Amino acid sequence: MRALVIGAGSIGSRRARILKSLGVNVVVHDTDVGREKTLADELGTYPLRHINTLRLDHIDLVLICSPASDHLDAAITCAEQDCYLFIEKPLSNLPLDKDKLAKLTQTLQERGRWALMGQTFLMVFLGTGFVYSVVRVIDLARQKYRDWE
Repeated sequence: MRALVIGAGSIGSRRARILKSLGVNVVVHDTDVGREKTLADELGTYPLRHINTLRLDHIDLVLICSPASDHLDAAITCAEQDCYLFIEKPLSNLPLDKDKLAKLTQTLQERGRWALMGQTFLMVFLGTGFVYSVVRVIDLARQKYRDWE
């Protein structure tokens, strides 16, 4: 399995290390070239400079750990290239763009892909309806985690 981690900050670096420890081939991307190279070197991998212009057909899973304002755009770009997604919370820190959310949802459905959100006790409403269909709720609040740091 090969995963792309978008965002080499605190959360992205942690997620990339976890994946690497599980035997996943990890590729990293960050708009800060220095931070991207540092993480890529630490993991013994390579940076993926431009997600908008490259084919991601060699990527199975994308973890979006960039600043929240970039989450939806990155998710749409990767979903359009048939990637499964894990999006860190929040989905966006901007006013929710219904058109982008609809495009992401439609793209995932058309391509038979899914996206998971790293959310904590959050329900999102648009008008009077739910944005998401709740498929399963897993409470990890009291789980013990290995120390991957």
